[in-house]
Amino acid sequence: MDLDTEILNNNSFRNLHPESPCQDISEGFLLLELVFRLQEGFRRGLVDQICFMKRIVLDTGTGTTISARDFDSQALEARFHNLVFSAMATLVIAVDVALKRQFGDRNPGKTDSLNSLRNFFYMLRCACAHDVMKPLWEIKGKYKTVYNVIVPKEIMQKITQNRFHSDKMLQYDFNLLNNQLVSIGSFHGIDGLIACRLYALNLCESSVGTSKLGK
Repeated sequence: MDLDTEILNNNSFRNLHPESPCQDISEGFLLLELVFRLQEGFRRGLVDQICFMKRIVLDTGTGTTISARDFDSQALEARFHNLVFSAMATLVIAVDVALKRQFGDRNPGKTDSLNSLRNFFYMLRCACAHDVMKPLWEIKGKYKTVYNVIVPKEIMQKITQNRFHSDKMLQYDFNLLNNQLVSIGSFHGIDGLIACRLYALNLCESSVGTSKLGK
């Protein structure tokens, strides 16, 4: 899958903080991608073990340090698992905030594709906010419904390298998910989350008069 290189290369994206809803979503995804790269680098031995063991001084001007520690591959695997969930939570928050900035208040009573997308991200954001390491679906009464997100075929073609040639319906039944631990499968896997994220980016771009799909 392609990076959001077009937005990254845009001259307006030079500050540490994103300046638009589209940039919020793109940066959230790039952070998640970075975590996956680091996780893969750790598993394949591409990152030197000393990185996880040596004492380092933080660039704070106060001399704050992170102490040296023994290398423990199992503990690090667990840390990377939690880091992935933390990065996903960051992405989810970024998308929810961006959609609210672009479209105003959400409406839990509406189940069209846009509102289904927004309500899905909001409920996932709430789950992550309550416990980022062990998120739980806690569905409020007015959100206890079925939301169907229809991801346009153009987006599905993009993220599947043209292997998928029709719209894709992603269903979120919050009656069934309520009080369940958030798992990758509960939002149709990483592919489902990325499809929803790219759909949200496209909606934000379209609402400000652009027609290009995000990378």
